[in-house]
Amino acid sequence: MIAVESRAENRALELLKGIWRNYSVLVVFVGIIGICAIAAPRFLRMDNLLNILRNTSTVGAIALGMTFVIIAGASTCPADRCSPLRARSSSSCNGW
Repeated sequence: MIAVESRAENRALELLKGIWRNYSVLVVFVGIIGICAIAAPRFLRMDNLLNILRNTSTVGAIALGMTFVIIAGASTCPADRCSPLRARSSSSCNGW
């Protein structure tokens, strides 16, 4: 009887580990949204969500473009020497 319970607990633990391994980013994201929704009930209003999307769209577009450049290997600058230049150029596009 004890061995059967132990196997069931092991299976449940392995299932949770698998979910965490595959979906940890999503679980943390949903957790943060839940905490923000509890702390500020107006957080989940449509106008607030659209405002958040508008404010992050520029940085997201630059990050997506840089991701494609890095994947394609088209970057001619070594990362250690040109990373301050990349940070400055992306911040100037953001209006800072």
